[in-house]
Amino acid sequence: EKRRCSYEILPIINCRKSELPLKTEVVFWLKRNEIEMDNLVCRDEIDMNKNVKNLILVDHHVSPHHEKVISVIDHRPYDENSNLIEKCAVNISEVGSCATLITEAIKNDLGSDIGHEILQILYGPIVLDTINFSTEADKVRELDIEMAEFIERILEIENPAEARKKLFDELVTARAD
Repeated sequence: EKRRCSYEILPIINCRKSELPLKTEVVFWLKRNEIEMDNLVCRDEIDMNKNVKNLILVDHHVSPHHEKVISVIDHRPYDENSNLIEKCAVNISEVGSCATLITEAIKNDLGSDIGHEILQILYGPIVLDTINFSTEADKVRELDIEMAEFIERILEIENPAEARKKLFDELVTARAD
């Protein structure tokens, strides 16, 4: 049985709006996936003390608003100074990409009944963050490969190695723009 969300969710990008254009690979990937920049909310556009009751931190787990953090999904080593509340659900696992952990969580919740748009968005960061699954870079972990292969199966990506290389090259070029 699928869980239904009974509360409002507002994704907040953890940078100032003025800094967003500097994240060229992020802007490229979001535009490629038809996400309008005007629809994004950055941390300087909302009063976190006044308008936010609970926070779910993704791709980091240290926040000045730690008392509001109810859940964490992060791939960085745990920081003892994070001051997370006791009831906080924590998924911190050292993998190459936080998008891997998000994919795993969605897969565990929905199985293969996941929207293709969501999987496409998650695929890019997994490929980029793992340096296209380079063993020499020592970023990739088994779960990164497993989740990438899961996405490739669902999206019916033919010749995954070639598709990964093409995507990686596009994202690296966008990062250098």
